[in-house]
Amino acid sequence: MLNRIEAGADVVVGSRYIRGGSVGNWGLWRRTVSWAATELARQTIGIALTDPLSGFFMMRKQDFLSVQPRLNNTGFKICLEIIAKLPNQHVSEIAYVFRKRRAGRSKLSTRVALQYVRQLCSLSMSVNSQASQSNRL
Repeated sequence: MLNRIEAGADVVVGSRYIRGGSVGNWGLWRRTVSWAATELARQTIGIALTDPLSGFFMMRKQDFLSVQPRLNNTGFKICLEIIAKLPNQHVSEIAYVFRKRRAGRSKLSTRVALQYVRQLCSLSMSVNSQASQSNRL
């Protein structure tokens, strides 16, 4: 990841969905939910990443600090927020294999799914507002 940052990428995202990446031994239900959530993000916000819900990413501190004030402090998909709100970014993806969790439990629930949909709606409005302002300039 660091090599990609040093080569000019603004954000490097670990992806389960590019060649060499994998979701490991997830069952059909988890794969389906992940695919649907990923596609919803890609279509709603217009993000071209293969894995916009990844929690494994790297970026420069100054870029994070520039976008930090605009991040939703109740959102839980921070990479998605950053990509949606960081203008003109060069994003690179690298493959990673998702492994079984060693500790703790998944937080996925109906409540979390609803929070995610609310986050997507908010990001969609933000992205559309930015695009509208850019077109007026």
